[in-house]
Amino acid sequence: MSYLSLDRAPVSTPLKLVGATDRGLAERLARLGLEPGARLTRLPDEVRLQPARVAGPRGEAVLSANMAGSLLVHLDDGRKLPLLDLAPGEEGHVEGLTVGGRLARAFEVLGLMENDRLRLLRRLPPMEYVVLLEGRRRARLSEGMAAKVWGQVAGRKQQLATAQSGHPFTVLEFLGGPNFAAAMAALGLAVGSSLELETVEPAQSVGQKAAAAVALATAGGLRLYLDQKSARAVLVQPAG
Repeated sequence: MSYLSLDRAPVSTPLKLVGATDRGLAERLARLGLEPGARLTRLPDEVRLQPARVAGPRGEAVLSANMAGSLLVHLDDGRKLPLLDLAPGEEGHVEGLTVGGRLARAFEVLGLMENDRLRLLRRLPPMEYVVLLEGRRRARLSEGMAAKVWGQVAGRKQQLATAQSGHPFTVLEFLGGPNFAAAMAALGLAVGSSLELETVEPAQSVGQKAAAAVALATAGGLRLYLDQKSARAVLVQPAG
C-alpha cells in the first residue's frame, strides 16, 4: 500500500503511522504512543506558531516558533496540551517533543527535556534583535534566530534572546541545523564570534505570516503540532 508524508495527508481522515525518516523524531513520537501502526488523524485546524518565553529548570528561555510548537506539556491538573495552547502562567512538566535533529539538541541545552518543569510566561510578538558585530557593523536577527544563538556573557551561558544589552556576548554554539549556521555565516557570525546586543525592536516586516504547523490527534486523544520539516518526515497511509 502506498504512503505519503503527513504534510500531504488528507485532513479529517483516519490514518495509520508508517514511521518517520528521522530516527530521533521516531523515538520521541514512540514515547508519546505514536509507534508504527498507531492510528491518528490530521486535523483541519490552521495553526500559526509563534515564539514564547518560558521558565524552566535553568531559568527563563525564549523558544523559537518551531520550538514552542513542538512541546507537549503535562499540566499539573492532568491535561496534556501543546505549549502554545496553554494560558500564560500555566505550568507542568514536559511530556514530549515532536522534533528531531538539531532542535532536539536545543531543548537539551536549555534544560527542557522530558519530565523537566516548565511554565509558560507569555507568547512573544515578532521582534528583531539589533546586534553590534566585530568591527561595529550592525545586524538584525529575528527572535527565532536570537533564540538559537547560544553563548556566554561574563562567564554565564545563555541565549542571545535573553542577554542584556551592552555586554560582550561570545557565541558558543548554534542551536539549529546547517541551514541556520549558513544563515549566521552570511551575517558574519560563527562559533567564537563576539557581538553585543544593542537593542530589541518590533519587527519591521509587515504582513509576514507566522510559521504554520500541522495539527494531529492521536487515538488516545492527544493533540500535537508538528512543524513543516517534522511533518514531512512522518510517513502515514490511510487506515484500512
